[in-house]
Amino acid sequence: MVAQKMREIYRFYWQPALDVWETNKVGKHYLCNECKKLFPRDMVNRDHIEPVGRTDDLERVFNNLFVEFSAHQLLCIFCHRIKTKIDNKKMKA
Repeated sequence: MVAQKMREIYRFYWQPALDVWETNKVGKHYLCNECKKLFPRDMVNRDHIEPVGRTDDLERVFNNLFVEFSAHQLLCIFCHRIKTKIDNKKMKA
């Protein structure tokens, strides 16, 4: 039972996460989907295009946490910070 659940988690969460890294890799650097600049690995974050949500809405969190490959993107730390602030403002409204 536990092994099956771990395979499901890998297939639906980790594999898409790994795929988005490989898709955006250019040599030893990674392409930010927003500003289109190249950055080293330690300066990019994997981002859920649709915000995961706040903990007071657990159904939304679970629905948005484990998503398909196409629902992820790589953003540099600068673009990710801006997007997160915008997303947080939208969720508070």
